[in-house]
Amino acid sequence: MTKVAAGFERAGTSMPAGWAAYGATWVAAALLAFLLSITAAPASSLKSDEEVIFFPTAGHLSEDSSRWVVPIHAWVFEPERDSLLRKSALAAAAAALGLDRSAAESDIFRQRAAWFLVDSERGKRIDLTLSTAARDLGPSHANGHLFAEIAIERRIAGPEPAPFWLRYALEPPNGDTRNFTGDALLVPRDGLSVISDIDDTVKLSEVRDKKALLENSFLKPFVAAPGMAALYRDFVSKGAAIHYVSSSPWQLYPPLKDFFDEAELPNGSFHLKSFRLKDESFLDLFASARETKPAVIENLLARFPDRKFILVGDSGEADPEIYGDVARRFPDQVRAIVIRNVTAESADDARYQGAAFKDLPSDLWLLFDTADMAGAFLKSRI
Repeated sequence: MTKVAAGFERAGTSMPAGWAAYGATWVAAALLAFLLSITAAPASSLKSDEEVIFFPTAGHLSEDSSRWVVPIHAWVFEPERDSLLRKSALAAAAAALGLDRSAAESDIFRQRAAWFLVDSERGKRIDLTLSTAARDLGPSHANGHLFAEIAIERRIAGPEPAPFWLRYALEPPNGDTRNFTGDALLVPRDGLSVISDIDDTVKLSEVRDKKALLENSFLKPFVAAPGMAALYRDFVSKGAAIHYVSSSPWQLYPPLKDFFDEAELPNGSFHLKSFRLKDESFLDLFASARETKPAVIENLLARFPDRKFILVGDSGEADPEIYGDVARRFPDQVRAIVIRNVTAESADDARYQGAAFKDLPSDLWLLFDTADMAGAFLKSRI
């Protein structure tokens, strides 16, 4: 079995830096063969050609407050090395996305699309050790993801007035010198949390324009929304925990993580969308947030019933409606809703005065044009 050791780290402003017509029959056949290359196998430990990504999670206190309950979320996969088959699969992926044939030759496209073409490993197990607690983690599902919760004594971590990070490092077996690390944000029972969207909230994506969204997701460098990183660093400096809830797929987490580090956006727990190309088409990447985000957000509020929440999103799709529904269901927990205005709308429009924020106090929410406006509105709420 593969074992993991753990250490502890306080939260700062961020975690340590380490997200057309080209479709000949042989290309489609090559892609199909590539996607069907995963076969079921007995549970086994990590091999030398396999890798692991641990996604940042949010830990909470047990009911009696004596233990931290630490969620572990990992992805086990084998990267697809450069090959004719990989190039064919990338070309077919570009075609499926409706991108120009030349897109398949773009470095950015190859780097980002490659995460959708890795060989996700089913049936993998890892021995996980956090302090004195040990747990057999796995087996991984068909998409390579595996989940577990580990309970550790609170006295070992030490009681903290603000969220802090727990870091653990996987130690591969048999002399493998590679280093895979993961982080969990341990969030106290009460305090302030920020639930934030990503696309068009902290990163410019142009979600309403599908062509621009594809280009911004797969062809162009990610660009930070002006002022939002500084606003979020201010949140963290005042003791807030941040939870990023997005309809982006988990395959985009690696480039997103690089972007967060470069933009100096503080890290938090990540809650993205499960997506497997073998089961779905690339078009499903852009399914409505209404299908994925409400349950995740409500789970966070239910897991931290004594914390207050600020909900941050944008006007591009359904954030106002989703957040309004959440505020009506959890009126004692939602302290504020702030919506980045990417649609040139007015707060007086029927969308906001009607369905989105119906029956909510007018001073609970803000449609803002600049991060400074949002910061001024939230000053008394942080």
